[in-house]
Amino acid sequence: MIPEISLDSWSIFFMLAAAQGIFLSVVFFIKRNSQPEILLNILVLLFSITLIDYVAFWTNFRFEFPHVNRISSAFPFLFGPLFYLYIRSFINSRDLDRKDLIHSIPFVFHLFILIPYYVLDGSTKIEMLLNRQIFLFENEFVQTVFLNIAYVLPIVMTLHLGIYTILGFKLISKKDLSNVKESVERWLTILRYSFIGFTVSFASYYIMVYLFSYNLAYDYAISVSMSVFIYAIGYFGFISPEVLEGDIESHTEKGKYSNSGLTQSGAKKLKEELLKLMEDDKLFLKTNLKLKDLANAVDQSKHHVSQVINDELETTFSAFVNEYRIKESKKLLLNKNEELNMYGIAKESGFNNKTTFSLAFKRHTGLTPSLYQKKFQDSK
Repeated sequence: MIPEISLDSWSIFFMLAAAQGIFLSVVFFIKRNSQPEILLNILVLLFSITLIDYVAFWTNFRFEFPHVNRISSAFPFLFGPLFYLYIRSFINSRDLDRKDLIHSIPFVFHLFILIPYYVLDGSTKIEMLLNRQIFLFENEFVQTVFLNIAYVLPIVMTLHLGIYTILGFKLISKKDLSNVKESVERWLTILRYSFIGFTVSFASYYIMVYLFSYNLAYDYAISVSMSVFIYAIGYFGFISPEVLEGDIESHTEKGKYSNSGLTQSGAKKLKEELLKLMEDDKLFLKTNLKLKDLANAVDQSKHHVSQVINDELETTFSAFVNEYRIKESKKLLLNKNEELNMYGIAKESGFNNKTTFSLAFKRHTGLTPSLYQKKFQDSK
């Protein structure tokens, strides 16, 4: 007999977290910015799908949608690598290469093991759920081999996740954050400790299950940690969206750059070139403009460009670019308000989307774009 569907407050809480995670993933996907953002986007999306899988298990929705069951089983082999590669990409500005495919091998292996289950039809999966069968093979030897692998995999997953968490933690600990914006430093602190919380919850779950027996509260602990991670990203995405953009060089405050090798005259010349790019060539109109794009345009290193923006212009890369975009959007709001809607004005000003535009505009002017437009139209 198929169990009845049952919802509780915890399930609703986790579904809301999953919904927010999917929403954030869509926003990140639309922006399609830097590599760190893409990696973080994938991690958030996988956490969200995992929460949906867990809720389907607790509430018995998996009997209504059997193909959702175990859909996230192999994801833990991606959580650690994605966290580590995000930190590496954000901290060290190192892009992925073919060698990094090695990080996906455990995930691919586990996925291969799960394929015989995934290709089954829905009615067979429901029958397996009712009979509590993990795999379905006619050959008893093959069935035994797969069951033994399934028994060992959680231990391997836990060790795998722990190793990557430590590697990511070490990357942040070794990085000198003295010249980084306070909001970015706070983001990295919350990011690593929330992920460590997830790793501890994940490990504790299997320790408790193997030593004692299954308890729903163990599952909830993992889901709470994933929800905290998703809500933390949502929080920063709302109050300080710039911390999720680009890499750490884009968020360096005015500093000493004692080993840069850039002379004072060279810095002033580079400053003039950067201002020309913005004021005359309007490079800020390029969607998804990155620090390396500026560096390539002036044939200089990212480090030197970042130094000039921080020390000579006394600002950060994000603020430098957004200042010009806001100026452009002000002109469009007053002169092309009948031709373009807010989304059009955002795109014409160089912003990725309306939300990013509105948040940046309000930070710079204290008004939303629509209120700014109305204020100056009424004053005419």
